[in-house]
Amino acid sequence: RVDAYNPRVGHVVSESEFHVVGREMVTVEAGQFNAYRVEQKLWSAASAMGAAIGRGTVWYDPEKVRRPVRIISSGQWRGQYLPWMTARSELISFKQA
Repeated sequence: RVDAYNPRVGHVVSESEFHVVGREMVTVEAGQFNAYRVEQKLWSAASAMGAAIGRGTVWYDPEKVRRPVRIISSGQWRGQYLPWMTARSELISFKQA
């Protein structure tokens, strides 16, 4: 749970829930990964905007790379789909130190 203040939207309260649901082979431009699939549910409310809900999925392969290999997220506000809260990103390359 996060309780904060944002000058644009006022008081903000957010809660997230994460679940590791298993491992999957994921292929992205950076290669193939045996990644953990982690699903997130997010609820957030701001005093000037009302409540928003979001969902996301993140794939991690900590044995190969120390960052997400793929992220997909989406959100709704007042029951409407929010294109600006929808994103997909994938790892294109990496070099471990």
